[in-house]
Amino acid sequence: KGLVKRKEQGNESPLNIIACENMVRGTTQLKGHVMNALPEDAKAWVEEHVGFVDSAVDRIVPPSASATNDPLEVTVETFSEWIVDKTQFKGALPNIPGMELTDNLMAFVERKLFTLNTGHAITAYLGKLAGHQTIR
Repeated sequence: KGLVKRKEQGNESPLNIIACENMVRGTTQLKGHVMNALPEDAKAWVEEHVGFVDSAVDRIVPPSASATNDPLEVTVETFSEWIVDKTQFKGALPNIPGMELTDNLMAFVERKLFTLNTGHAITAYLGKLAGHQTIR
């Protein structure tokens, strides 16, 4: 509804949406759902004015007890990586702290899948063979 409202108001400024999810081409999948929900007369406008920008996020949020009992408190590890596909932006490329732009996002995705995720998978498989049901 917000995108339709932008169109109706004549807002021609580009808008870029980045879904920071642990999934391959998550924003592209989101775009498909958004486009399916739009009225036909808004789809071309959205294609022209809204960038759906894929990214690869690497940031671990380990389970931890809250030091403040604040339900919004989040503890994260110090390492983070946020790689964003610069070819999908509409308008000027934004300067966002922590964002690393690339024109080859899938190289970063594959590196993550074959290094970090492979280690996690091996741990799970070996644990299963040893009779464990969960990893903590």
